[in-house]
Amino acid sequence: MSRTPHDQAGFTLVELMTAVALTVILTGAMLGLAQRAHQGLGGTQANLAAVEDWRTIVAELSRDLRAARSVASTADRVLCATGAGDVAWTLRDGELVRSADGEPTRRMGAVEELRVVDEGASRRIVLAVHRPKDTHPLVFSTLVTPRTEAVR
Repeated sequence: MSRTPHDQAGFTLVELMTAVALTVILTGAMLGLAQRAHQGLGGTQANLAAVEDWRTIVAELSRDLRAARSVASTADRVLCATGAGDVAWTLRDGELVRSADGEPTRRMGAVEELRVVDEGASRRIVLAVHRPKDTHPLVFSTLVTPRTEAVR
C-alpha cells in the first residue's frame, strides 16, 4: 500500500501532546522564575525604603546636634538644648522617639542602639538598626561638627 502526500501531512497526536507538555513545563518554569524575581524586588524595595528612613533619622539628629547650644547624652537618651527649646531623642524598647519640647514628633522602630560619642570638638552619632531578615544590625555612623558662628 502506498501513501499519498495527503496522508503524510500534519503531526501525529503523540507529537502534538509532547509539544503541548513541553510548552506547559517551560512556561511554568519561566513563571516561577519571574515570581521569585518579583518577590526579591519587593524585599529590596522595602529595604531601600527602610534604609532611607534611617538615613533621614541620622540627618535629623545631626541637624539637632549642630543647632544645640549644649548636648547631654546617656545610654538611651540624647538631649539637645537649643535657643528655641529642647529636643530629646529617646531609645526605649527598640523604638527611637524624637520629642520637641516634650511632644513626640517622630518615631522609628527596630533601633538597637543610639550613641553620641564626643570626639574632640566633634560628635559621632552611632545608630544601629535591626532588619528582620539580617542576623547583624545595620550601623549608621556619622561625624557631626559643631556649627561655627562668625565672630564680630
